[in-house]
Amino acid sequence: MGDEIGNDAPPTSRRTRVLLAWLVAAAVVVAGVVALRRGVDPVEAPPPSSPPAAQMPPLPGQLGPAPTESLAPVPALLVSDVCQPLRTDGRSTLDVSFTVVNTVPQTVTLVRITPVFPLPGLRGLGTDYRSGTCQAPGPPRSGDVPPRGTMLVVLHIGLPPTCPAPYPVRADFTERREGRTTTAGVHLLNDLGSVHFTTC
Repeated sequence: MGDEIGNDAPPTSRRTRVLLAWLVAAAVVVAGVVALRRGVDPVEAPPPSSPPAAQMPPLPGQLGPAPTESLAPVPALLVSDVCQPLRTDGRSTLDVSFTVVNTVPQTVTLVRITPVFPLPGLRGLGTDYRSGTCQAPGPPRSGDVPPRGTMLVVLHIGLPPTCPAPYPVRADFTERREGRTTTAGVHLLNDLGSVHFTTC
């Protein structure tokens, strides 16, 4: 009877061994899960740092930083006066003359003037540059307008077979100064209602 009592382990030590076994098993499971996640989840590498702006290679067609603008963003040549009355043969042609003034202290070259007709029917026939004024037109001249100087421009316009009275007239000025070329639209006439045409 004394041998049976000596062979039985106390209940407290048995519970301790079971609890210890459970703790070891839980630690193994946790270690396995951590190891598995490390093997499955991708390692995020930090994004490469951008090189300094000065070392960035230019993209195809990129010219680099724009130079500092030294010119005003407004046209230098302005229309100061549209000559009246307008000259016409009353049927097929019309001349629209106007004075252009250079508003800057540098010579400005009037590269070209392109007539613009918002309504179909009119057509451009050519452009003359002249010295003088509306009252006293002078001889032909180049498109260079001296500082604060003026120039007389004559647009030769072809008329439609129908009455052109409601047609407006505009123009695009292309000018060059200090190596820079710009184009700006100019409004000349709201309509041609003040002109006598045989077709009206």
